[in-house]
Amino acid sequence: HGVEEAKKDIRYSGIAVMTFPEGTDWGGDDVKLVIGIAGVGEEHLSILGNIATKMATPEDVDRLLNGTEDEVYEILTGGN
Repeated sequence: HGVEEAKKDIRYSGIAVMTFPEGTDWGGDDVKLVIGIAGVGEEHLSILGNIATKMATPEDVDRLLNGTEDEVYEILTGGN
């Protein structure tokens, strides 16, 4: 999680997605999906809302975990 002081350095909103289908250790937890978010001003709230909507069901999460780079992009940018 970023710090408040860093917000002034964000010039563009965006996300970074990493998938680990077999899982990876992340601070003692086994994770399969990591999404980094940078939002200008308060844009992070709408980004988080979009991600929450796109991951509403276990099937939605599986689509992200198993999708190609293009499929993940399409899912998270408003496509399917």
